[in-house]
Amino acid sequence: MAKPLLRLGAVGLGDYAAFTDESSISGHRYMLVGGISCGSSHAQRVHDFVRRARLGSKYPTDSIQWKHYRDEKFDTYKRLIDFFVIEKEAQRIDFTCLVINTRDLDHKRFNDGDGETFFQKMMCQLYLRGIIGKYPRTSIVRGFHGHRVSRYDMAEVRSIINATAAKDSGDVIYRPLRQFEYKRVEDSGPHQLADVLLGAVSYYWNAGIQRGGESRKRKLAEYVQSACCSVSLGRPTPPWMRNFDIWEFRLRD
Repeated sequence: MAKPLLRLGAVGLGDYAAFTDESSISGHRYMLVGGISCGSSHAQRVHDFVRRARLGSKYPTDSIQWKHYRDEKFDTYKRLIDFFVIEKEAQRIDFTCLVINTRDLDHKRFNDGDGETFFQKMMCQLYLRGIIGKYPRTSIVRGFHGHRVSRYDMAEVRSIINATAAKDSGDVIYRPLRQFEYKRVEDSGPHQLADVLLGAVSYYWNAGIQRGGESRKRKLAEYVQSACCSVSLGRPTPPWMRNFDIWEFRLRD
């Protein structure tokens, strides 16, 4: 029997789960932080679908991630994207992506010379504006980020996010982020879906990827764009677009 994705108890109404990751974190002009979110009770369905798609493919030991794609796997990845579109249109799942122009970064001036500090700031922005802000104030959110090495403790980052949310809301006891942990992308179906979506968005924002070794992923990137977005994945989505949000973070001078 497969291990449940989330702990028991994460099934109530107003209980949401976010599965986030990063893309093009170094060596590219635009870095991305984003992911998918849905009702916590629905996350297991997403996980099970991805697992079945993987086990039913020609490469059942390969996780369904952007880095593993090649054209002979197109049908498996297409199946994943088609599932996402159905869930998105039914308003059962959201995709949110924060895009940062790395040419505007000045870590020495704003982040004590530390890129990891800046990354954690962007994590906070993603959760506060892109995820928690989507749901009613009575909701709670459980956050799971793709496993990465960082000196920042997730409990500390969660405290910062909750404190900021409380300050912004004017409610000193408001604590929307109930859980915040790392999770291995290879073991999480929702993370693999998020990974493919982030990879496609990065493909359109970073022209160097299109010209480089990942140009072989053009077929997949074009399908994601045609299926998921009525405008280009390479620019911010318009305000009227529901359940699919790409926004460029503007750094202050």
